[in-house]
Amino acid sequence: MIVQDPLNPTADADSMVSVADARLRAVNLGVTLPVDDTECEVALVKGNVYLNGLCFYGEPVVPYQGTSWPRKNVVINSNEYPDDQIPQQAIDAQIVSAAYAATGDIYTVVDNDKRISSEKVDVLQVTYAVSDSGSYTGKKKITRAEELLSMFLCSNSNYWAYLG
Repeated sequence: MIVQDPLNPTADADSMVSVADARLRAVNLGVTLPVDDTECEVALVKGNVYLNGLCFYGEPVVPYQGTSWPRKNVVINSNEYPDDQIPQQAIDAQIVSAAYAATGDIYTVVDNDKRISSEKVDVLQVTYAVSDSGSYTGKKKITRAEELLSMFLCSNSNYWAYLG
């Protein structure tokens, strides 16, 4: 696992936090990471991959960057967020996502044949889509991670951040 250095960012990094730092912070967050270091690294990388699937304001500092942060051109309440820092919220969200990933798979298989359901009552027929996982992409939503990142995420329900 390669930890991103915000002062010298690289496209090769696949985590924003080290195993040691993640373990310390996990206690404060009330989450449990795997005891085995290799399993913890795998979970942290999975947590990072989950975050990379979210829509963040700004853009990565380095082209093809493997972590969602650091970012440039992120403005919060008319103040530009420093492009040489990783927000604690992003690190916390990666740790929370890693803890979730360690307890189960973040992704599920979506069977497209089961996405449509029909119901017919007398002459009225209703057809609608159903999702057991809450997602048609197969990706589960880790709400706590997304809540931690809310001010940095592109979303219709988020009014904290915007491009400058």
